[in-house]
Amino acid sequence: TDGTPERLARRSDPAAPAQVARRRAAARTQGVASSRPATVAFGAADDQGSAGGLSARLDHLDAHPTCAAVAGSVVMKSIDGQEGRRDQLGRRLSGYTPGALLVRRSVFETIGAFDEGLRIASDSAWFAKLLDSVLRFDLLDEVVLVKGLRSGSLSSDVSRYGNELLMVLSEHLRARRDGPRSPGQRQR
Repeated sequence: TDGTPERLARRSDPAAPAQVARRRAAARTQGVASSRPATVAFGAADDQGSAGGLSARLDHLDAHPTCAAVAGSVVMKSIDGQEGRRDQLGRRLSGYTPGALLVRRSVFETIGAFDEGLRIASDSAWFAKLLDSVLRFDLLDEVVLVKGLRSGSLSSDVSRYGNELLMVLSEHLRARRDGPRSPGQRQR
């Protein structure tokens, strides 16, 4: 919905595979499967990486070989003049979003892919699995992403997003209580 497939189609960069999947989780899973680097980063046309943000995350993973994934801070910005989520604009937030993440490929083999059964909260579910695992995940204070907010984005469907987040929270609390299930298995 943000124009990323069209922008990627104009590139000849093999590190940016063409997106065939239409849902966000499936597209991310497809991207991981079709790329070859040992580390994976995600992007969207609505977002803009900060100067030095990728280098800071790469340097962190290089300096900390036991760290499986690292993310930085995010600043929210309106990109269509709509200020429906005005409380988030300009705020510095922890980067629990794929655009702020740099992750070793092996993490996907350990905890699984993004949950394709969730239309909006697949990112939150994946981060919950990462946090529930024994893998090391570090958060940097440095702003690594300016995240674009616009009306019509998936997360603007507050009712559906809220319902999916409740499912993610329920599974996260179950995992904390009972221990992790096999990757990709979710209680409904």
